[in-house]
Amino acid sequence: MSVREPSYWGAYLEATEIKLHRWWVESGGMRGKRIELQGLDLHGAWADGTLARVRLTECDLSETRFQLCSFKEAQLTRCNFDGALLNICDFDRAQVEDCSFVKAELAMTHWRATRYDGNDWSQALLDRSHLESSTIVRGVFVGASLRSTTLSNAVFEDCDFRDALLNEDPEYRNLGGAQGATFTRCDLRGADLTNLRLDRTTFHDCRFAGIKGRPAILGPVTIVNADLSEAGDGSQLVDGAELLHRWTAGAR
Repeated sequence: MSVREPSYWGAYLEATEIKLHRWWVESGGMRGKRIELQGLDLHGAWADGTLARVRLTECDLSETRFQLCSFKEAQLTRCNFDGALLNICDFDRAQVEDCSFVKAELAMTHWRATRYDGNDWSQALLDRSHLESSTIVRGVFVGASLRSTTLSNAVFEDCDFRDALLNEDPEYRNLGGAQGATFTRCDLRGADLTNLRLDRTTFHDCRFAGIKGRPAILGPVTIVNADLSEAGDGSQLVDGAELLHRWTAGAR
């Protein structure tokens, strides 16, 4: 793979265009012009401020630096954010579909109150982020770090959390948790659940082989069809009450 030099956002959009987009957002579309880009190589670009409501389709945004940016209500489709620096960015109510955030830095980001479909956060850093009240379908979090991340009232369907860190960060005790969250057909094999706060949390048809640590059971937890087989093939189903007993008793 060839080595590409970092490029500045201005190589693709002049400052005046970014300004026009800000006006478009602030005026509710009455003045200015929305940023809409498709199929562009934006590798290594950087920007700050607001990119709220931009429309980016099939763009290469790998290794970009958009820290502290707002992507509220943006439309991001089949974009590549691998290795990007996106700490403290806001993706609330954004439409994010089939995007890749592999090894991206996304600490303290917001992904609240919307649906995210088919995105890959493998090995990404999502510590202390907020995913509450969102629906995440076919999300891949393999090897990702979500320590002390807030998952409360979120819905996860067909998500892959293998070897993910869902544990409480000792430096941020009592922050985050999965209170009121629902996990359906999710793969949690090898995930670290140490002190993950569970209360009114539901697991349906999930895989749990090799999980590390014990979650903090603060209230009712429902587990239906827990699969403890190493292959995740359903050959070792246990009653949810048994798995819950193992957690509360400290057995693994």
